[in-house]
Formats: sequence, structure tokens, C-alpha cells
Amino acid sequence: SGITNLVGKLLLKGTINRSAEEISREIEFMGGSINTEVFNDFAEVWLIIPKRSFRQGLNIFADVLKAPVFPQDEIEKERKVVLAQLKSQKDDIFTYTYNVFIDELYNTFPYHRPVLGYEETVGVITREDMVTYHRDFYAPNNMILVIMGNLSFKEVLSAIDEEFGGILPVARTCGKTQSLTVQGETFTITKESPFRQAYLMLGYLAPEVSSPDYPSMKLINMLLGGRASSKIYVQLREKMGLAYELGSFYPSRKYQSQFVVYIGLSPDNIAKAKENIIKEILKLSQCIPEQDLLDAKSSLIGKFILDHQTLRKQAWYLGWFEVMGKGWQYDEKYPKEITNLTPDAIKRSISTYLKENNWVCVEVIPATKQN
Repeated sequence: SGITNLVGKLLLKGTINRSAEEISREIEFMGGSINTEVFNDFAEVWLIIPKRSFRQGLNIFADVLKAPVFPQDEIEKERKVVLAQLKSQKDDIFTYTYNVFIDELYNTFPYHRPVLGYEETVGVITREDMVTYHRDFYAPNNMILVIMGNLSFKEVLSAIDEEFGGILPVARTCGKTQSLTVQGETFTITKESPFRQAYLMLGYLAPEVSSPDYPSMKLINMLLGGRASSKIYVQLREKMGLAYELGSFYPSRKYQSQFVVYIGLSPDNIAKAKENIIKEILKLSQCIPEQDLLDAKSSLIGKFILDHQTLRKQAWYLGWFEVMGKGWQYDEKYPKEITNLTPDAIKRSISTYLKENNWVCVEVIPATKQN
């Protein structure tokens, strides 16, 4: 756990053909930028470059992907950075609670592991581990390449063939992951902590991006806790005054995701908050006011459109939907599916995924408050 993150960080720290300084200097000289990011389901390398420097930029981009050398001194530097990040997470009550939550919700399923890994695993990853990981997973049959810009199709194909044509596929790639089984049970975990406030997370297993129910769950999140005018926010924070902070989220995942409501509060209000969170979900399953539905749709589609303003994000979404199993064409279909959602479709998704006997709850309380 954590090797994907470390490998991603080390890609820009030098290749067989270029040092880290040369990569940075050449890209900067062309007026571009290059970086890597790691997510739960995939790793990304992105490049922004002026059209005039497309071929030179793609050559560096391919070099970074094909021929990283993983210098030992750079590995140790990045290891220290990650270990410091992991240590700092212990001081963040949201991250602390969420790590407990996903560990309980997913059990042995890979999503229970944080992207950064654990201190004990990050500390023992070797250069040989990273070389092997790169060989096995940074392969053409495990890669999606998206190029956007004012370029001819012929020019792009020629450049891709020149830079990537010689890479051989590998036998080992990310295969199918077994689906989780909903147990029809509820779990509550109470943990002492050094924090002065309490924190509550209550969540459910939810559908993956490729599911037909993905759009309705995104809209449910917007209705329940995804914005300041949502049901849970108004009821628990504004009307009842139970929360320091609260909200909900439904992260997009290739495999089974989660729908989570979180709330920072006084330890004395935990039971009341949990009761009212469940109550608001039940109320939404029974009645969805028309104006609330229209407002939530408008907000969700608006955010999606705003997130497409840059060429980089437009390319990102095409690749992302392809990775997630929805197909790159879904980028145009998604807003239409949100628009066409009916109250009945939303109620069906609530009854399917947000069941009364199907949640995990984590209660983090100050150590002095536990009996």
C-alpha cells in the first residue's frame, strides 16, 4: 500500500535520458507544465504544452512514462515527504475518522487502503519494488492516452506511433476486482481520540461509476448534504444547531463506492445527529419537492460544466470516464442523464443503497468522554 503514489512521484525525478532538472527545464522552456497525480483507481501523468512544441513535449512525456530510473536518493526524499503527510493526517479529525470508516466498510477490499499507504508499508518499499511495479502496470495494454488540441489526427497518430509504438504489452495488468456483498447489517464503531471535539461518519456502500444508478446517486448526494441548502445541512446545522461542520459525499469509483454523511459536533449530540441523519434520508425517499429537485440538478450540471473550462480538464474527463468503464462518450451524456432523472428513479436508488439496515457508523470522541 502506497507504492502507486511513490512510483507516480518518482516518474519526474529522472529518466535514462534526462535528469529531473532537465525534464523541468525543457518543459518550462517550451512554456509548458508536467505533473503526476494518483487516485484510488488510477495514476495520471499530464502535460500541457503549446501547439508549436507538441512533438518535443510528447517526447519528454513518453520518456517519463517509459524510462524512469527511480534514483535512490530521490526515493528517500519522497518517502520522507509521504511519511510526514501520513503523520500530519493523524492531526486531522476528518481524515482520522474517514480512515477508520473505510477500513470498516471495505474490510479486505482494496479501497480500505489509503492512497498514501501506511507508515509501515511506505517505510519498506524498495527501489526494486518500484521498478517491478512500473514494468507491470505502466504498459500500453494498461494505459489510456488522451490528447486534445488544435492538431491534425494524422499528426497525432504519427507522433504516438513514434513515441509509444515500441512498447510491448505485459501479461500482468489490473484485473477485475470481486464485488462487495451487502450484508444487511449495521455497525457502529466508537473510538477514543486526542481531539477535543467529536466526529461522526455514517455511510453506505454505493454504486460504481459504470452503474446505471450513478447519476441518481450523484443527485441524491446534492439533495442530502452536498451543498449548503441541502436537507441534512439545513435540518442539523441551521435548525437544530448540532454541527460545527457537516456534509455528505459520494466519491466516483471504478468499483463499489460509498455514500457518506459526516458531521463535527459535541459528543453529547452524537445519538441525536445519527437519528436525524437517518430520518432525513427516509424523508427524501418518500417525498422530493419539485423545486428542490430542479435546484439540485442545476447545481450538479453547473459544477460539471464549470469543471470543463480548461483543455486539461476536458481531456481528463474523457480519459477518466474511459478508465471508469463508462466510455469516453459518456462525458456528453452525463448532463443529459441528470436532467432526465425523475423522483421515482431517485427513490429507487435510495431504497436500493441507503437502507436502514445497511450502514456503517464511526463515532470519534474525546478520550475523556468515554465511560
